[in-house]
Amino acid sequence: PDDDSSFDKNYFIKLKDLILKDQITCYITDLYCSDKEGLFREVNLPNYTKLTKSNFNIVGAVNILVSFNVFQEIGFYDERFGVNALYGAGEDGDYYLRGLQYSEFLYTKDIFSFHPSGHDKLKELSYKNKRKKLNNYGKGVMALLNKHKMYKESLIMVFRAIGGVVFSFSKFQFT
Repeated sequence: PDDDSSFDKNYFIKLKDLILKDQITCYITDLYCSDKEGLFREVNLPNYTKLTKSNFNIVGAVNILVSFNVFQEIGFYDERFGVNALYGAGEDGDYYLRGLQYSEFLYTKDIFSFHPSGHDKLKELSYKNKRKKLNNYGKGVMALLNKHKMYKESLIMVFRAIGGVVFSFSKFQFT
């Protein structure tokens, strides 16, 4: 969780039950928007799916649960990643990918938290600031994928970005 996350009243009870129920101690949870209805990010996986490197894109700092033992193995976030760092994003995905070296991660719908949607914040930014934010995000994702030698995923991201630009220009949508 981070500074603007929130939880339903049963979150910590469910968390305790989850920890006591399973030997797996690391989870990726659902995340709902706190400022509007619906999921922050749609995850179409069955409950208790064992996650792999390719699931890096469903991980956020606000929906990752790591046991203390795994935390001790992983250590802290890589300070080159994240807001105001060399690479403006990717700290959560990097943490997850490093964590996979020490533990399995399961996706669970049994526990969830809330986080404000970034969509409205992005709309409020000037074109220049929006471009800077998205550029930093892109640098972070590409650095993350290359750090973990996920070159195929990196190439896919490049083509998705090019496709997004072409689509926006064809619709004359620049915001």
